[in-house]
Amino acid sequence: METRLAKPGERDLEDMSHSPWAFGGRPWYNPAMTTMDRIRAAAETARQRGEHPRRVFLTVDDGRKLQFELISTDRHLGHRIIKDGIRHAVHKIEGLEVVWRSPEFKVT
Repeated sequence: METRLAKPGERDLEDMSHSPWAFGGRPWYNPAMTTMDRIRAAAETARQRGEHPRRVFLTVDDGRKLQFELISTDRHLGHRIIKDGIRHAVHKIEGLEVVWRSPEFKVT
């Protein structure tokens, strides 16, 4: 099979960097965005739609990522998380009640 370069303004079919599915099959996933950023963005989006978000539902994977982020940014909270566990140490994030071990990430 012959490989050719795409002309200027033309997308190369073999180059998937333009595809929303390029990052692990999830079009909304941004690897540079932290879990805290995702929570802030989802809460802000809900507020812009006129909703009053009260809870954030986190998956197990989101909980693990959040635990790592909080331990690495705040020493006092990190010690408390290590001592008591993430579910006992953190009840609210960004003013939203945390619901742990949810099947999907969402803000309501």
